[in-house]
Amino acid sequence: MGGTGGMEMPVGSIGPEIFLIAGAVVTLIYAMFAPRRLQVGAAVIALATLGVTAVASAVMLRGAQGLTFFDTYAADDTAVWAKLIIVGVAAVTIAMSVEWFATDPRHGEYYALLLLATLGAVVLAGAADLMAIIVGLLLSSATGYVLAAYHRTDARSGEAAVKYYLLGALTNGGLVYGAVLLFGLGATTTLAGLTDALPGADRTALIAGTALMVLGLAFKLGAVPAHAWVPDVADGAPAPVAAFLTVAPKVGALIAIARLVSTLPEDRVGWRLLIAVLAAATMTLGNLAALWQDDVRRLLGWSAVSQSGYGLMAVVALGRSELAVPALLFFLVAYAVANLAAFGVVIELRGRADRAT
Repeated sequence: MGGTGGMEMPVGSIGPEIFLIAGAVVTLIYAMFAPRRLQVGAAVIALATLGVTAVASAVMLRGAQGLTFFDTYAADDTAVWAKLIIVGVAAVTIAMSVEWFATDPRHGEYYALLLLATLGAVVLAGAADLMAIIVGLLLSSATGYVLAAYHRTDARSGEAAVKYYLLGALTNGGLVYGAVLLFGLGATTTLAGLTDALPGADRTALIAGTALMVLGLAFKLGAVPAHAWVPDVADGAPAPVAAFLTVAPKVGALIAIARLVSTLPEDRVGWRLLIAVLAAATMTLGNLAALWQDDVRRLLGWSAVSQSGYGLMAVVALGRSELAVPALLFFLVAYAVANLAAFGVVIELRGRADRAT
């Protein structure tokens, strides 16, 4: 997942991100001034933005493999495919959202938030620097909290958002502190620089920094031990939002954690065992908890937890198999299609997920 360093700043390598930012701003401005009956036009603008972003991303395929912007951002096929998956998920989410939010008089800004949440996941997928990981994580989280609580008068939606926020505040703070530790040990925030600097660093501090970084990314994954928000958000958030939050951030976080651990000295940290334990615990808990559910949306939430464990299995294989990264991307595509299809059925039933109804 690495590549040659890039000391240049080609704007074209972040073209998809620029289009997402511009589209989010245009969508928000439109939503502010459009009358209620034309709020759905924001969805059209958002879909057009995602279409342009997808084209800009696809053009980058099979281009220069490596890092850009002074080794802080990845412009390789792994990042591009992850962007395409995330953009596809966002497009399907918007398509599912139009009817769901049809009765909301001012739902245009929802699509701007969705574009910004997409941008956060995309930045995570391309991050090759500790600061870039933090920016992507915080952007994805901050927008996710608002999206989860978008049904302002629904108690379940508010409860889900509060749980999501509280757990996110704790784990995101831990990730920032872990990034500070790694920066202190390596005197650089770029993952390429840390690869050379960390082998001789203090082992205790290195383990602590790694654990905190992994904890923060585990929150975005919905993996043990930061998984508790997933079933609540799947159940309480608006169904299209639940579909998005259980897929798109997971794509970005899995790529980010794969890039991070690939830079760490395995003989000093033992990251492979750590990720393997998290994968096993996540798969086991997610599947066992799903057995007890009698509500479809909570069942899908626990399924999303277990799927994070399956994705982490590919991370464990990094450096041991050339198929690790392709397997991870194929898994993410299959998971995205299956999860969106499942939530699509729930949306078609207008949220009537409880078997008793």
